[in-house]
Amino acid sequence: MIYLDYNSTHPPFLDLLHKSLDEYGNNFANPSGISYPSQKNQGRIEAARQRIARQLTAMHGLDADPAQLLFVSTGTEAVHHLVSAFSSRSQSGEATALLSPYEHEAMVAACRFAGMDVELLPASHDGRLDPEAVRQRLARGGISLLSVMALCNETGVLQPLDDITAIAAEFDVPMISDSIQVAGKVPLKLKGVHGMVLNGHKIGAGYGTAVVWLSDRDGFKPLFRGGLQEGERRAGTENLPSILALPEAFERQIERSQSVNEHLRIRHDRHDRIEEMFVSQCGARIAGSGSPRNNTTYAVFPEMENMDFLLMALDREQILCSTGSSCKSRTRQPSQTLLRMGFSEAESLQALRFSTGFFTTEEEIERFCTVFPALYRQCL
Repeated sequence: MIYLDYNSTHPPFLDLLHKSLDEYGNNFANPSGISYPSQKNQGRIEAARQRIARQLTAMHGLDADPAQLLFVSTGTEAVHHLVSAFSSRSQSGEATALLSPYEHEAMVAACRFAGMDVELLPASHDGRLDPEAVRQRLARGGISLLSVMALCNETGVLQPLDDITAIAAEFDVPMISDSIQVAGKVPLKLKGVHGMVLNGHKIGAGYGTAVVWLSDRDGFKPLFRGGLQEGERRAGTENLPSILALPEAFERQIERSQSVNEHLRIRHDRHDRIEEMFVSQCGARIAGSGSPRNNTTYAVFPEMENMDFLLMALDREQILCSTGSSCKSRTRQPSQTLLRMGFSEAESLQALRFSTGFFTTEEEIERFCTVFPALYRQCL
């Protein structure tokens, strides 16, 4: 199998999952209990929290404290916790969240669920925010929260966070970041943001655990009640095996991390070949081609009238990719990100996303570039 859907989920580090499950099997006592085995498991959760705080500091420059971290179950839940911490901080009683136009739907939904009005920043053809547009909007006032996805899960475009965090600080507007596509993978500095999220299955730790980091350790507001877990900040028994695997997977990612520039160079070595083939042999257009991007190619194939045929052909060859955000890929709705970047509705339904990662090999890239053009022509 050639797996080209890392933005959807990272293949698990099976040895780490087996290790954490073995530990769970040896001691499966509920961490909330009062017995010695229960307290031992709670201690293991706290040790994982401390380790992740150190890792976030080392890789992303957050100066994180363990008390600022909250274990939750999914990225969507993490984003809701993140937004809820800021949803009622407006002195007027009304709150408006200013979002980048490339946010995941979970962020938009979380802001609205928290009772905030949502306003989107202007989009561009290259998928990258203009810091000056952020400055101009914040200067007009009325914004309670700024949210900028560090790296778009669809296009892979990196946003100029350093410039934007400085502007937000200038206007004293708290800024958060859906950093799921960079946390633990791309050594992008997030210093200056007031909150971010990390998702275990995006870095190879398997499904079931995500992390919220807030600069204000007392800012968490429980979304639901019924238990005293996580310091009374999040009711519900923690997913012990997944929590134990998360810092191990994070460490494995750190061991092979490079500078941002080196990360982008390796990305270009792989994806330039893919994109050259798409453009020259398939007439594709590449979303965000003029912007710094990570391990992602989001290609629009204008001649492909029925994308399902191409997806089935790729499946038969055991080549896995996606049509965009995996949370919506089965609905076949037009990508809002592509629409905002100026693509037509028809074009947004003719797009495929290819993302590489930790286990991708040069041989896989070579085989993909050899096989894809023939499959494409067969499906026209």
